[in-house]
Amino acid sequence: MTETANNENGALYEESYTPPFLPVLIIAFPIMPFFWKYQVKVTDKKLCFGYSMSLSQKEMDRSDIQSVEVVENIDGLLEWTGWGIRKNLKWETGYIAKNGPGLKVACRRNSASNGSDSKTDIYVFNCDEPAEVCEILGFSGSG
Repeated sequence: MTETANNENGALYEESYTPPFLPVLIIAFPIMPFFWKYQVKVTDKKLCFGYSMSLSQKEMDRSDIQSVEVVENIDGLLEWTGWGIRKNLKWETGYIAKNGPGLKVACRRNSASNGSDSKTDIYVFNCDEPAEVCEILGFSGSG
């Protein structure tokens, strides 16, 4: 389900669905609740993506986003060695729910309490309408 209008909870964009890999998790029943639903949500102040529980979601302030790039096709198996929350060889974090389009987001992470020393984290995640989300976030999508 994808919604792009301002809805009752203040989202500028929202999508959620059951990941196609969920039936595989039957053998690992205790972790199923963490991956029951996948969602992407953009509000005026936040970008949130990930799975059902807060432990398996990433939320960031839009003001911390440094760049956004459209990824035409995320291949969970070949690029990320599977689906779910993954790290690749470049130490990027992937929230990979299925093969298909998505976004690559560079986000500032303050490592000092005063914010003077900052590092960048890279996140790659699935999104059904990546160009639209790029536009909502104020980026062109070309990196």
